[in-house]
Amino acid sequence: MERRLAAILISDIVGYSKLMGADEAGTLAALRQLRGELFEPVVAAHRGTVIKRMGDGWLVEFASAVDAVGNAIAVQEGLAQHANIKLRIGIHVGDIMHEDEDIFGDGVNIAARLQEIAVPGGIALSEMARNSLDGKIAAAFADQGERQLKNITEAVRVFASGGGLEGTPVKSDSQPSIAVMPFENRSADPEQEYFADGITEDVITELARFRDFKIIAPNTVFSYKGQRIDVAKVAAELDVRYIIQGSVHKAGERVRVSAQLLEAATNENLWAERYDRDLVDIFDLQDEITQAIVRAVAPRSGEAEFRRAATLTSRDLGLWDTIAKVRYLLYQFSKEPWEEALSMLQLAIQDYPEEATLHSMLCNLLFLQLPLGWAGDHEESLEQANAAAREALRLDSQDAYSHRAMSLIRMFQGRFDEAITSIEIALKLNPNSAEVLGSAAGVYGVFNDYDRSSELLRRAVDLSPNDPARPIWNLGLVLSAFMAARYDDAIATCTISIEMNPNFPSAYRQRAAVLALSDRLDEARRDVAKLLELEPNTNLRETAQRVPLRGEHMEIFLDGLRAAGLPE
Repeated sequence: MERRLAAILISDIVGYSKLMGADEAGTLAALRQLRGELFEPVVAAHRGTVIKRMGDGWLVEFASAVDAVGNAIAVQEGLAQHANIKLRIGIHVGDIMHEDEDIFGDGVNIAARLQEIAVPGGIALSEMARNSLDGKIAAAFADQGERQLKNITEAVRVFASGGGLEGTPVKSDSQPSIAVMPFENRSADPEQEYFADGITEDVITELARFRDFKIIAPNTVFSYKGQRIDVAKVAAELDVRYIIQGSVHKAGERVRVSAQLLEAATNENLWAERYDRDLVDIFDLQDEITQAIVRAVAPRSGEAEFRRAATLTSRDLGLWDTIAKVRYLLYQFSKEPWEEALSMLQLAIQDYPEEATLHSMLCNLLFLQLPLGWAGDHEESLEQANAAAREALRLDSQDAYSHRAMSLIRMFQGRFDEAITSIEIALKLNPNSAEVLGSAAGVYGVFNDYDRSSELLRRAVDLSPNDPARPIWNLGLVLSAFMAARYDDAIATCTISIEMNPNFPSAYRQRAAVLALSDRLDEARRDVAKLLELEPNTNLRETAQRVPLRGEHMEIFLDGLRAAGLPE
């Protein structure tokens, strides 16, 4: 019995039995035409061998994955406009055995199972098949994580075109990842080699503070030093979603550092910048440029994940996709998406109880329902959020987001000193996180430090100008402006929140109070009318629970809302 490695393609007609039941003669005629005019000529053009012609599909052997995938793409393109006939195609590279004009083995079995989970009109590849392709073709197939295929012992990592896969995935730990390729020294000065390597290592170190991304270690990326980088090839080899490339060029006493962030699957340039500096203190310069690169890269890669999450359905979600999707849903600032996010997060915690990020996110989710008015029982929600923050810190005491979560809870509990201590720890652990800086702005705002709140918010916005969380960050700054009687500043900040999200009720509540206190009652009443449209059951009593003000400041705030027409 002959045994060899081959690329196996298995195709299947979607809904074949139904088609035959509806029009047997027409379906058979369409299949004959498909075989003679499309499928078999394309197989021949790609040097394939048809092993079996089944009533509703084909088993084909190819010498290479490139030929098999090229064949599959050509067939699916040829069928794209066909009214009735749609194919699912699965491809795997593996061992086969040839006997009596048939083939057997894992190569065939896995290809058959991949075909079953491909979407109509789509192609599903095993990781082995995908890694055998050149970069351009490979980039057309999106990573779907690991799947437990029927009657296959080990989970198979699957890549797909045509809108993903059908069926339920095995939960995947496919964390979004970044590779910082060695910065290239384009100077004649060999001393700049150390400077270029130093920037590479420092960018890796600083990005590692962001727990949302897996950062490829220096010893791995430096193995590519001196090589011409093929983005798709390196991304496949390192299993990364994003790649940072850069260069250093010295001219006299000036140095130019260039850097860019690429999304590997599409080779899209998400960000690029050039830094021209005087070459004075090499270490200070290295720190400055490192910080500039990290502060630009982190939000942009986060934004790319945010956009990606918006396209994912619940069946597509593994651990890190769930985290991205929950963030996307959370910042819709609407109760229905919030409830969906909460449900997804609770299920993820059941599957990954030791993942600190999930618990800190749960704290954030439960906390935000307090100012947004979605908490059924205020004290119970606060305690649940507190428990989630404690669990996050137990699991990872060095996670900035866990300390940030605890700070927000302490803020609402009125434990001011502890809240400040927690947020300062978070800032120390990750001073380049827009999320941490924005939350810190809120904390200092609630504690009536307008200057510190304003400074932190400016830094957060510099890092992430269009961040969907900004209306939340603004809340504390508005309160500190209100307490300092800086009413014009408070109104301006509320207006920014409303422009970013016209359905954010807290901004209307804050602006209405301050407008009324500024004797602009007509405008204040319009804001209360909009607030009641968004939250029909809101009133002064529950506002006193939701807004973290104390003493006379709370009374003044409520007086403003009362004058604007908010019910008792």
